[in-house]
Amino acid sequence: DYVTKEYLLRAEKVASTAELAAGVAHEINNPLGIIQNYIELLRLKSGLDAEDKESLDRIQNELNRIVEIVSSLLSFSRSRQSPARMVNLNGLIDELLILVSHKLAAKSVEVIKDYREAEVSVEGFDNKLKQLFLNLISNSIEAVLDHGRIIVRIEAVEDQGLPPRPYARVSIIDDGYGIP
Repeated sequence: DYVTKEYLLRAEKVASTAELAAGVAHEINNPLGIIQNYIELLRLKSGLDAEDKESLDRIQNELNRIVEIVSSLLSFSRSRQSPARMVNLNGLIDELLILVSHKLAAKSVEVIKDYREAEVSVEGFDNKLKQLFLNLISNSIEAVLDHGRIIVRIEAVEDQGLPPRPYARVSIIDDGYGIP
């Protein structure tokens, strides 16, 4: 009985520590985003010499490491706590486009939202979906040249199986030099 109580106390401490770490990681994300925005603003300034650009690259690389660590911590803690739920893909993509608007503006990238339905929802994990689509959109932004174009298409589709099953198709299409 003593061993069981000790085990339960340890498990409770681990859960509390994980919850605290997730809260701290979430709070760290806000200043990290602000720092990333300032780095982008500094990059846009004219008159930076090679040493300044190299310093900004080093800062960005270290910042990326911190972001990865925080993201891993958050995804680990969330994967145990939050169940899948209905996620509105149109709203999720709209949020992400606002988040990367400074990057789009810096390259004068045109974004065309081709939402075939007023709302397309799927059952899933919103944070993982956000990370997935943020990565895809960021890749497109990197691939397009100045004044490029990105099309975001969201549509509800039905497969041809028996019985037919509805699913969502999200396409991120750019006119960049990357993978066709």
